[in-house]
Amino acid sequence: MAELTSEQIIAALTSDEKRKALLGDLIAAQKTAEMALAQAEAARDEAQATLAEARAQRAEAVEIRQAAMARGKALDEREAEMAKVSAALTAEKEAFNRVREAAEKRMAEREDGLKAGERSYRDRLEALVKREGQCDGAVKANAALAASLAKKHARLAAAIAENNQAP
Repeated sequence: MAELTSEQIIAALTSDEKRKALLGDLIAAQKTAEMALAQAEAARDEAQATLAEARAQRAEAVEIRQAAMARGKALDEREAEMAKVSAALTAEKEAFNRVREAAEKRMAEREDGLKAGERSYRDRLEALVKREGQCDGAVKANAALAASLAKKHARLAAAIAENNQAP
């Protein structure tokens, strides 16, 4: 509907029919304006509700973000603590490995010493058995010499006794 000028309104007021038509148009225009106003108010209320919901969602998103950042910070701190623990465990493992290696080295040296001692014992035992065999041979030789000397002594004594009796 077209907007009426002041001159049109005055001209319409001069005639009754025109006035009635103009009044009907004005009432229709006012109803249309009221309906448009009601629609605009409804749209405004809906926009305000949407805006309020968006603000609430934004506030909730900010809270979620802050909670996520706090959780992230806590996780970073925990990760740093775990790295420290891991480093300490690695250091302990390395120290244990050094101690184990030193103990294994000492055990190997001791084992080598024991093996050398066993070899020395076997060698001495073999030498002793040899010497025992040699001693047995020497004892037998000495016994044979003693028997031979005893026979010679007996013959010599007999010869001396014979010599002493003869004159």
